[in-house]
Order: sequence, then structure tokens, then C-alpha cells
Amino acid sequence: LQLAEKDGQQLANLKEEGRLRGWESTELDTALEAEIQRLREKGCFCRRVGVNGKLSGSICCQKCAKTFHPECLCLGKKASNAAYTCADCERKSRGQSYMDLPQGWQHIVDALGRGVFLSSDTGQVSCDAPPGTRVRTTPGLLPFDQNPCMSRGELKGVCQVCFQEDTDVVDCAECGLRVHSSCYGEQVAPENGVPWLCKSCEYGVRSPECPLCPLVGGAVKPCQSGGWAHVVCATWVPEVFFEVPERMEPIGGLDRVPKDRRRIPCIVCKTRKGAIVQCGTGKCHVSWHPL
Repeated sequence: LQLAEKDGQQLANLKEEGRLRGWESTELDTALEAEIQRLREKGCFCRRVGVNGKLSGSICCQKCAKTFHPECLCLGKKASNAAYTCADCERKSRGQSYMDLPQGWQHIVDALGRGVFLSSDTGQVSCDAPPGTRVRTTPGLLPFDQNPCMSRGELKGVCQVCFQEDTDVVDCAECGLRVHSSCYGEQVAPENGVPWLCKSCEYGVRSPECPLCPLVGGAVKPCQSGGWAHVVCATWVPEVFFEVPERMEPIGGLDRVPKDRRRIPCIVCKTRKGAIVQCGTGKCHVSWHPL
């Protein structure tokens, strides 16, 4: 494993401890697997304990201590722990709290303008919540920032993966991305009335760039090597794959894309940015970006 410096030191310490205690190889493997799983649970959503040497160190949310790779969040090299708050904590700070009162109780404002609790059965008035009260907190949403793909003329009303118009689509509450749940790898369709977030908005990443085409934003999923790529691009570029096909993430194989795919210009946009696919009919070599 190519381990991050911090995580690698923890695993090295565990291995040395096992050696001193005379653990059998199977016991050591079990302990290492448990430690790797623990690191993944507290770490970045890309689920990597190790890095490929091109990613910098992790940053830590100042409120919940979750760690992420700056490149996975599309943050610059100047990102620091002191200034970073994860998207989940931001939403919690914007959330609202509700009280589920026991039957027969209600929350009212008395003549002095104080919030008190009144029992309609006994007439009892209390400044404190009655026993059995449950407090529910619903997370808020980050400010809406329209996904660039949703302003592309005739395509803005269709699924951004299959490009078919249908009523069975979901819209991201924070960027407006429209997709079919199945096209985007969502195992369970969101419930009615419950805000749905696309994967990039879930982690507070807005309009990420795709390494396989010039298009910014759109229906993207996280990559194994950091950053984000379009579901469509990952589907059509032969060397690229989904690590978990059912979920269509994380996207891997970017390092396998041959240089020729990046050197040949697209017949549509005339640029060499990203990676092209080519016609396979006869001697036709027309090339274009999937998006």
C-alpha cells in the first residue's frame, strides 16, 4: 500500500507492536484490516487510506474532525484546517429544531411574552419542556448555486446522464441537477418532500471540472485518484470504470487513459482538453468528447 504519511505511521506502529507481542501473521493481518477500516471511516469519502503520491495531506473539519483530501473537495493548496468546515456541519448550523411534545401539551406565549408549555388536560403551565419531549433537528441547505449544465438550452429539462425527458427524475436541492435515480447510481429513490443532494453538493463541491472533457459541472461522481468526473464520460471512455458499478462510484482508471486520447482534438469543440473517443466503423477515425 502507498500510504499517506500520517496513516502510514499509525499502521507502521501497529505492525511493530504486533512483532513485539509475537502475533501470528493472521492476527496481524486482522489487526491491520481493522485499523485500515477505522481510518477509512474517519477519512475522506474517496475511501482511500493511502494516496498515490500526487495528493497532499488531509484537512480536518474544525467542528466534527472528519478528514478529507483537499483535491477531493476541489480546494486549493492553501486550504487549512483552521478555516475548513465540512458541508454536513454547515447544514447543521443552518438547520431548525422542532419539539415533539407529549399528548395534551402545547407551546404557547404567555402575557409576558415568554414561551411556556401548557397542559390542556390539567391546565399546568411550565417554563421547562414536559417529560417525554423529544427534540428533532432537521439540517438546512447550503445556498443554491445553479449547476452550469442546467442552463444549456434545450438540455436543461432532461436527465443529465441519459438525456431523456421523463417525469421520474430528481432535482438536487442545492444546484438543480436533474437526473434519474437509476442513471446516477442511487440505490433508493429519494422520498417525496425530502431534499435530495447530488454527490458533489453532498460534500460541498460546486461545479467541479472533469478530467475527461471540457464541460464544467454536470452529473459527476468522485474519482479514486481525487477530483470528480462525469458519469457519462466514465461510461464511454474504454479505460475508465466504476469501482462499484451499482453505485457508479468511485471512478477509476484515469491513469490508464492513453496519451493519444488526450492529443487528438475533438471534432466538435476543436480542443484537446480531456480524452476523446473514436468511431470504430471501418477506417473512420472521427473523434469527440462524450460530453
